[in-house]
Amino acid sequence: MRSKTRPQVPCVLHQYSRDTPRQLAPCWGRPATFQRWCRPQVIHEASTTRGPTAHHRPTERPRRQDRGQPPTEFDPGVDRSRAIHSVVRRVRPGPKAKGLEAGLPREVADLFPTSFWDSELGEIPQGWRVSAIGEQATAILGGTPARAEPAFWGGTIPWINSGKANDFRVMEPTEYITELGMASSATKLLPRRTTIIAITGATLGQVSMTEIATCANQSVVGVLGSATMPSEYLYCWVKQNIGRLIARQTGGAQQHINKNDVCDLPLLLPPRPLLDAFHNAASPLFDRIANALTEASSIASLLDALLPRLLSGTLSLRDARSPS
Repeated sequence: MRSKTRPQVPCVLHQYSRDTPRQLAPCWGRPATFQRWCRPQVIHEASTTRGPTAHHRPTERPRRQDRGQPPTEFDPGVDRSRAIHSVVRRVRPGPKAKGLEAGLPREVADLFPTSFWDSELGEIPQGWRVSAIGEQATAILGGTPARAEPAFWGGTIPWINSGKANDFRVMEPTEYITELGMASSATKLLPRRTTIIAITGATLGQVSMTEIATCANQSVVGVLGSATMPSEYLYCWVKQNIGRLIARQTGGAQQHINKNDVCDLPLLLPPRPLLDAFHNAASPLFDRIANALTEASSIASLLDALLPRLLSGTLSLRDARSPS
């Protein structure tokens, strides 16, 4: 008796992974999903290869009657990638092992934890803990001196509004107030490297850092660093988790958050040696950013002063290059 052999089905994995990557994008790492997508293409290739007289025609895909039954040929029924992930997750190396594998120095790799534990923020490295901004730093709400008092304005103390939170760094104030104006209002002087957060209006949720000592209006909350809590770490954490603050917004016509929301924002605290190491590494980078912005501002001011004179002809390049 002549045995029936199955048609030789050409391999379409390479073809379809090359020609239609967007259709296959949801299938990577999911064997069952790929087989379900690819089966109509395989059957089509087989039918066109065998021709109209082929003994094997595309048949309806067999369906499983119950999840307890064994998987069929084209429907394994088990997402093997999930099973693999669950095993890998149980035996994955800790951050310390990853640090050693990456070739980090021993003194740096020793700062990494060896395991994780659960917290309100999810899994965090063992030895770290969750606190709050208000417990580890000082939050200050700004204020505005009365506009009706001319004696409060035009002084020497820098003052900014919430629009400055749109800037990458606050390098110059919006206006200047007097000492009497600062004493007569709720505004306070924020030191350099204060993280500022806009808490209302169109700028709600904007985060910046001051590179000058300045006061702010009532739409700004400043978060001050300290000797035990580096301002660079606070800025990076607030910037990364600003979505948690925005989720607390309330109000009708104008959404806003308040100072208490900022103080209640969870803050992940690494061990002290790791926090000091971060400060030592990040502080020079923040200094370089400030220096670059100061230099860019000086060049822009020089360009604004020289360009009109160059265009009008009152100053030539030869005059600009000649020594005074």
